[in-house]
Amino acid sequence: MREPARQANFMTGTWLLSLAALIAKILSALYRIPLQNIVGDRGFFVYQQIYPFYGLASSLALVGLPLFVSQVMAQDHTAQQANFQRLWRFAVLWGLSSALILWCGASVLAQLMGDKNLAPLIKAMALFYALAPLEGVLRGTFQGQLQMEPTAFSQITEQVVRVAVIILAALAWRQKNLQLYSMGAWAHAGAGLGAVVSLAVLAFYCRKLVFRTTSAAGPGKILYRRFFKEGLALSIFGSLIILWQIVDTFNLLRLLQQGHYDQPQIIKGIYDRGQPLAQLVMVIGLSFATSLMPQLGQSNLAMQQRIITVSCRLGLWLTTSATVGLVVLMPQINTLLFKDAAYSGPLALYCCAVIFWSYATLMNIIMQARHQSQGNVLLVCLAVVLKLLLNDLLIKPWGLWGASWATVIASAFLALKLYQRATADLKSILWRNKYFPKLVLVAGGMAVVVGILLQVETFFWPTTRGYAFVEVVVNIIVGVLCVGIFSWHSQLLTIEEWHLVPLMKYLIKEKDDALR
Repeated sequence: MREPARQANFMTGTWLLSLAALIAKILSALYRIPLQNIVGDRGFFVYQQIYPFYGLASSLALVGLPLFVSQVMAQDHTAQQANFQRLWRFAVLWGLSSALILWCGASVLAQLMGDKNLAPLIKAMALFYALAPLEGVLRGTFQGQLQMEPTAFSQITEQVVRVAVIILAALAWRQKNLQLYSMGAWAHAGAGLGAVVSLAVLAFYCRKLVFRTTSAAGPGKILYRRFFKEGLALSIFGSLIILWQIVDTFNLLRLLQQGHYDQPQIIKGIYDRGQPLAQLVMVIGLSFATSLMPQLGQSNLAMQQRIITVSCRLGLWLTTSATVGLVVLMPQINTLLFKDAAYSGPLALYCCAVIFWSYATLMNIIMQARHQSQGNVLLVCLAVVLKLLLNDLLIKPWGLWGASWATVIASAFLALKLYQRATADLKSILWRNKYFPKLVLVAGGMAVVVGILLQVETFFWPTTRGYAFVEVVVNIIVGVLCVGIFSWHSQLLTIEEWHLVPLMKYLIKEKDDALR
């Protein structure tokens, strides 16, 4: 294949893969809204207690592993078959051992969570744990050979099957065909069924794999060491929300019980409403910004700096604006999506952590591309320990407010430490042309306008689910307009950055034409 055609196919495949990943992430965030509506807060608690096990395995096996495998395959074309065989054996061993540990340790883990009835749900995840590493190796191999379609289609089919099984299990519980914990077990079994279908899709495409072997692979120890050094870091920063949720899974229920709160399972289920909302904001904010990152390796130094600056500024602008809007509208969004406005204050505070998670994720991606990420994983571990200590200190006296403060403080600690480790040019992105102060003023101005409008609206009608829909739609439009107008007049973004914002380049063109 000629080089121009090969490059065109690569770009098309890259965009297809990015779109598939975006669809899969949105599906993974949105399905939990109808799930909670069907099974209620206690049913949502039952499901969400085990979800971090899925999220962590998915991040390691289906994010970090494919990226690592694709790099290995692309960097050494002469030993692809030998490396594939070695990685496949590693995936089989990893999958079987992790599934066995999960199955045998289910009762112990359930006891640590404070609810022994969760053991069957943990066992239901074992099939996914066994198959996910195999998916990761196959997807990474296809990507290493610049074949993006198999990964894209397998991602979407896996999520569609998984979500379908979850919703069907919830509906079966509503029809009284399943007990609550049985519903949770079937819902989490959907991850394994989705993996089976995904592997079937990948197996269909396997005939397109072509290995060129002209030399032997390097020592296996070096390959595995590279995975734990490179792939693990990408996985961990891709699952920051999950890591914080794991801490809450193991000690929030116990601490609420020790604090003598009424119905602690329902309270935990309400707290879990914040996770899909935070995940959705991160997906929307970071997917657009990180889509520019693959160009880093193909650009000169000057262009790399421009890409980094634009990605950070746009990513933080989108996530900060969306997060502040979510915080201000939390009572209405809570009522619209989850039927009531319970604990909207702690949920709004919890979602503030999205800004820090987004900054940390962007910084790690850039630092990894520059080979400057040594020590970043240790910072995440320290932040998780801080979250654990703060949970023990704050939850008993303050309940969900304490859990949310623990999340925000630990997340801010991680973002601050990464800022301190960043090089001078990365630090300057926040302060060049007064970007950060302007961002605070833009987001704060939008919050004031939307907050005043909400006060006027709630004076005339109550926050019922029907009225909440109107309030959310109207105030999102007002918020977007405020952010756009305030950002334009404060010159928060450059003209080049505005052109990258969807629809804005057409508005700028029309304005220029009108001035001529």
